[in-house]
Amino acid sequence: MISLLSFILKLISSTRNYLYDNNFFKIKSINIPIISVGNLELGGTGKTPTVLFLAKFLSKNNYNPGIVSRGYKRSSSGQQLVTDGKKIFLSVKEAGDEPFLLAQNLKNIPIVVNKDRFFASNYLKSKFNVNIILLDDAFQHRNIKRDIDILLINTNTPIKNLNLFPSGVLRENFNNYRRASVLLLCDKIKSNEPINNFYKKIRFKNKFSCYFVFDLYCTKTFSYLKPKEIKENVFAFCGIGNPNSFFKTLQELNIKSNILKAFKDHQKYNRKVVDNIIDTITKNNIYYVITTEKDYIKLPKFFTAQFRIIILKLALETNVNFENYIIKKLNSL
Repeated sequence: MISLLSFILKLISSTRNYLYDNNFFKIKSINIPIISVGNLELGGTGKTPTVLFLAKFLSKNNYNPGIVSRGYKRSSSGQQLVTDGKKIFLSVKEAGDEPFLLAQNLKNIPIVVNKDRFFASNYLKSKFNVNIILLDDAFQHRNIKRDIDILLINTNTPIKNLNLFPSGVLRENFNNYRRASVLLLCDKIKSNEPINNFYKKIRFKNKFSCYFVFDLYCTKTFSYLKPKEIKENVFAFCGIGNPNSFFKTLQELNIKSNILKAFKDHQKYNRKVVDNIIDTITKNNIYYVITTEKDYIKLPKFFTAQFRIIILKLALETNVNFENYIIKKLNSL
């Protein structure tokens, strides 16, 4: 049954790509540069911190970016303005996890959620002083022309998992990476270990390496902690696409957690779920609670004010070659 479902997904994906590649489906264009950030995997590969990095990078280089996201699993419908760059108009439930997180971390950058990226991009272009659009999670959204198509490749993903869901972790065939204009080979954490030869041997003109850096922010003390400072009882939980990545990161940071809890992706923290978390904390005499930034923004205030919560913040750290490529490409348009 699993193999059959994977075959059906492959057939649908291949047919759809064929129709786009051969102009049966129209690709619409907007007269300002478009940068898309996406991946091939169902789980997270760091799209949000990559969009965050690019938005700040472009702003520093005299561009006025706007961001378009689908707003996956948001409670609102249709097109919604998350922020005009000054004020956030939606709650995290209404906006979706990723757009709300971006809105909290960026200034002077408008963010819109809409399934129709083309309509949303035109809206940003006409209503705000934007001269470049960032499309969040849009590698599979092919009906809008992009000038730079960035594909994130998680080099920590085992090769055996590079099959279509549900047999593996892919949304579409891995060979479709050739459709991108840029490959970012992402290592979860900076290390001296070599990249898996499979990923290293991928032949691609514009291929760059990057990694993620992590900070531990304590919301109780409003300060950053070093991993060695976290010695007391720890309860770690998350509701993200790849929870094992979160737990493995804690392990690599030498943070020993007494209890680990993985919720479903985009978990909603209603009263019942939060009460269960509180019960776990109380029964196990937990001192620190560690979670992701995406999870933290959805936790109710009565909970976050009560406990010592540490947010595992991550940021993309790339190299000057990637940055130079982006600027050079934009200058050529």
